[in-house]
Amino acid sequence: MKYKKVMAGVMAAVFTFSMTSPVWAGQEADGVVKSETVYVKADKTGKVKETIVSDWLQNIGDKKTIEDTSTLNQIKNVKGEETFTRGNKGAVNWKANGNDIYYQGTTDEEIPIKLTASYWLHDKKIKPEKLKGKSGQLKIKIITENTEDTPFTVLSMMTIPSDQCKNVSVTNGKVIADGKNEIIAGITMPGLAKQLDIDQFDNKDLSSVTIKCEIQDFEPVSIYSVAMNGLLNDIDLNDTDELTDMLDTLKNSSKQLVKGGKQVSSGMNSLSAKAKEYTDGVQKYIDGVNTYKNGVAKVSSGLNQLASGSMDLVSGSDSVASGAKTIDNSMAELASSMAQLQSGAGQVSSGIATLDSQLAQAQASLAEKASELETKKSQVESLIQTQTALMNATEDEQTKQVLQSSIETEQALLSELSSSSQTISSTLSTIRSYTGENGSLRNGAAQVAAGMNTATAGAKKIKQGTKTLAAGAEAVSNGAGSLSSGLQTAKNGTDQLSKANGTLEKGGKKLSSASGQLNSGIAKLQNGSDQLTQGLMKFDKEGISKGADTVGDLFDKLDSVIDQDAEYNNFSGISKGMDGEVKFIIELQ
Repeated sequence: MKYKKVMAGVMAAVFTFSMTSPVWAGQEADGVVKSETVYVKADKTGKVKETIVSDWLQNIGDKKTIEDTSTLNQIKNVKGEETFTRGNKGAVNWKANGNDIYYQGTTDEEIPIKLTASYWLHDKKIKPEKLKGKSGQLKIKIITENTEDTPFTVLSMMTIPSDQCKNVSVTNGKVIADGKNEIIAGITMPGLAKQLDIDQFDNKDLSSVTIKCEIQDFEPVSIYSVAMNGLLNDIDLNDTDELTDMLDTLKNSSKQLVKGGKQVSSGMNSLSAKAKEYTDGVQKYIDGVNTYKNGVAKVSSGLNQLASGSMDLVSGSDSVASGAKTIDNSMAELASSMAQLQSGAGQVSSGIATLDSQLAQAQASLAEKASELETKKSQVESLIQTQTALMNATEDEQTKQVLQSSIETEQALLSELSSSSQTISSTLSTIRSYTGENGSLRNGAAQVAAGMNTATAGAKKIKQGTKTLAAGAEAVSNGAGSLSSGLQTAKNGTDQLSKANGTLEKGGKKLSSASGQLNSGIAKLQNGSDQLTQGLMKFDKEGISKGADTVGDLFDKLDSVIDQDAEYNNFSGISKGMDGEVKFIIELQ
């Protein structure tokens, strides 16, 4: 605290003060300075017996006459032949003739400093006159009391022969040993704590001095005390401006700390909210992993079923391809037979009789071929059904287009076969009906030739369709194989995904655990930031601000005390406009 430094400076000044005359600003002018020393003789407990005052009028301006004021009795010039006359209201007029005046007088007025001394031997109170020749543990306590508002500093000293005492200690003072004597000095500043409105200075009572020592054949000695004011006049409170500015800066910084603490607390609230969002996201991720895991299991199960069905599809497509080749071969045979019929129709004109016989044979042969044609027709219809099922089962657009084209060709072929079969049957019937001698055979033969031409053309178309059918069936078979291979690859992929599910699930658990730790940590941080903010607010209110205000109040009070210190410049009186200073020397004997 600042007042500790002030007290340290005051104590140092008291220990180093001299009895020389002060230097006054008025000395540069032509005024008079009054220096007053009050001698008080008291018994060893502090009871006053006599008060003598010595005054020194410093005639700086070499005045012939000095107008002084004094309440003293029995005034006498103690250094010179100058005379004086007394006037009203304590006026004392000296015929100085340019000289300094030294005079002395007595008074019954009480000085503003009261000293009380108490004595203990072996922790029992004892009268000082009974200490003569005593040995043991001695304690002396000197209490000073200030009856004025002016701050006084009191230096109390006593000297005890070293052969009469040892282990000497003193509060608020020092012990100096010169080999023969123990010189004990203590300092008090009675009333200063009250004037500054503080309880005590650094846990020290500056209104008393306590001396302790071990005595041997003790001879009581006098205690001398010097009390004086004016020591605070040299304290320039303007030097505290920097400290005041620092305190203001400290207060502002403390406010900023409080503001920052609130911002940190607010940020922690936002962080906590975001952490909850993160935790919710982690939980959603874990739920998503579980859903994904179940989905992979379902996909894997479905792929197993598709793989099994694809084997049947491969087997069926192989059968379709084989049947398509058989139809193609049969259509080749049919085309050859149609060529023979066409040739026979050209020879009809060679003989009616032979024609009738041959027609009968041809009709029989045609009946057999018609039965085979019905069989082929059933096979083609079965093939169309198979291709239709394949087309519905596959998702490959190119395969669908191939199957659709093949089906349309085969349906056209069936229609053409049915139409051709009916035409042949009708032609043979007509030929047989015209094999007689009715003269219409040529007509019938021509119709047969025309029908054969039509049948031959239809056979060619059927032949082309069966080739397309065979090629499509082979493509379907190859596609089914590729489909089966692709399904197996997909199944292997889902198996790998199933294995990876464990890693995802383990990672999800770690995320969940980490997010819980994160939330716990953020909660602690938030609690800590709240406590920090409250602590900063309390520190600002009860510490920085209050301390700065207290120091400011102390400076104000100290300034007032310094003013009062400067105003007290005499004990027995002083003339208006005259500078002065006073000190008190008190002897407890």
